[in-house]
Amino acid sequence: MSDRRTRGGNKASDTNAKQVVSDTLQVCPPLANAQGGWSAANPAQLALNVNLANGGWEVILAVIHEAGKYVSLDLSACAMDGTEFDPGSGNNGAYKVTALVLPNTATSIEGKYWAYNGFTILASISGSGIETVGEEAFYRCVRLASVSLPAAPPAISNIFYYTYDFRNTSRVIVSVPTGAVPAYTSKWGVSATTAANSALDVYGYDHVAVTITDAAE
Repeated sequence: MSDRRTRGGNKASDTNAKQVVSDTLQVCPPLANAQGGWSAANPAQLALNVNLANGGWEVILAVIHEAGKYVSLDLSACAMDGTEFDPGSGNNGAYKVTALVLPNTATSIEGKYWAYNGFTILASISGSGIETVGEEAFYRCVRLASVSLPAAPPAISNIFYYTYDFRNTSRVIVSVPTGAVPAYTSKWGVSATTAANSALDVYGYDHVAVTITDAAE
């Protein structure tokens, strides 16, 4: 999420404060009423429709942090400022997010400064309109196992750097729409194999085994 908050002036401050209250009221009840959430294996399912700008995203993470629940977070219906999803540096609830669906309007996943560094148990992330993924975007997302991307391969740069440790299988499944595997193998500069289901196994992405496969398989 691009950081384009309105600064200065009491009117802007009042507006932002009201939005924070509104966002909090929209997040707290669904999370409190959601089943599960007391373990990463059984996260609470939380689908939201809030404005992520002007502190909205920070409110969501703060509420998750205070609730102490593990959450599978669906932001697909959320509005945001711009088209770049940047989790920011104040992500104090990020360590409780097991899965993340990005807003439908997001076309870029921010990667600078290891943006997703705090998402240490994030197992899956998806975005229906992603066109670019920032360099080292998933640094230290050591539980990351699934990335769902659209038919057009996004531009990438070392996105799986340090997404492994000795506690996981060091394998990431990149799920793409049916028929899109050849486009990914071509754009990402890897060679097709004879693996089952047209999957592509790639070794050497900083010790991570990456498989690109049709979502329908």
